[in-house]
Amino acid sequence: MTELTELTEATEAAEPALPEGVVALVPMRNVVLFPHVMMPLAVGRARSIAAVRHAARTGTPLGIVLQRDPLADDPGREGLCDVGTLARITQHVESGPQLHHAVGQGLQRFRIESLVEGYPFLAARMQMLGEPTEMSPQAEALALQVRERAAEILSLLP
Repeated sequence: MTELTELTEATEAAEPALPEGVVALVPMRNVVLFPHVMMPLAVGRARSIAAVRHAARTGTPLGIVLQRDPLADDPGREGLCDVGTLARITQHVESGPQLHHAVGQGLQRFRIESLVEGYPFLAARMQMLGEPTEMSPQAEALALQVRERAAEILSLLP
């Protein structure tokens, strides 16, 4: 039995409830998600697939965090950046047993406090970070450009 099959069966048998302040994490190799931006996510690692499935099934946010070494297959706490973005999964497609595609909408930034064991996916206790109340004209222009590029990318997806 493969690792992915075992994780899938464990997740489906009893959908793990996460305590308050704990989120399922997906470490991304070279991608950063920002709040208020929609972005396609492709995941292939068994623990990341389990996290995306959990978020899609339960409707809970998913933590997207950049991993420090893009070559690491199973990064631990030291291999993850401290700050990530909570995402709402708006679409989830299984492209086969080893690859899943999802579209995530960035909600709010968070800081990882510690990793939490006992789940078929990477999970972390986190602290929400506040967003600036006012944006400079330069930040507004950059945000508009990012939204436009994200819309272009999404329009290219099947």
